[in-house]
Amino acid sequence: MQMSKTSQVTRVEWNKLNWRKLERAVFKLQNRILRAAQRGDTKAVRKLQKTLARSWSAKCLAIRESLKKVHPYPDRNRAGYQGNSRPYQPKGVDNKSGEKKGDRSVRTAQQIRPCTQKLSLLFKANKTAKLEDLIPKIHTIIQDWRNQNTHPGSAKLLKRIHHDLHQIVMQWGRRRTESYHRAYHLYWQQLDSKFKGENNPVKGIT
Repeated sequence: MQMSKTSQVTRVEWNKLNWRKLERAVFKLQNRILRAAQRGDTKAVRKLQKTLARSWSAKCLAIRESLKKVHPYPDRNRAGYQGNSRPYQPKGVDNKSGEKKGDRSVRTAQQIRPCTQKLSLLFKANKTAKLEDLIPKIHTIIQDWRNQNTHPGSAKLLKRIHHDLHQIVMQWGRRRTESYHRAYHLYWQQLDSKFKGENNPVKGIT
């Protein structure tokens, strides 16, 4: 009986994917969404979010993450192993509130804009500074925002600030190192480890 070559071709292509290139493509889209949200361009945010949802790069990364959760240590030599067959399907509407995620994302961006704008300006004004010199200023900016936003929903907003800060730091770091992975290891890991300390202004969100 002649076997189908489809699964073999798919497996070979999956193993040969340029994951750094896919990560860079998704990072660029996420960064464009962040900048559009910060300037209040709702139309651009929705358009870019649709582009990201349809992005082949984002789908590949989402499937890879799903595989890690379902099979943390997959045995690809095991007979019958096919990975995770669940398709990537972005949800457009929150089932609980009925609010469109595009609208909710814009509202969230508006709430954290005072903080993210200050963080963005901090890094733009200190392109050649040492990260350790900026960390106290980062803590001050986030703590000031936190003191002004003590409502119950602020914990979720802090998670979004943490996410946006990651994008800001990575963009800053990639300009200095010209490498996504070097920026991650040299700058973001150092900063993120500080956030896990006792004086972390966003303690508990990582």
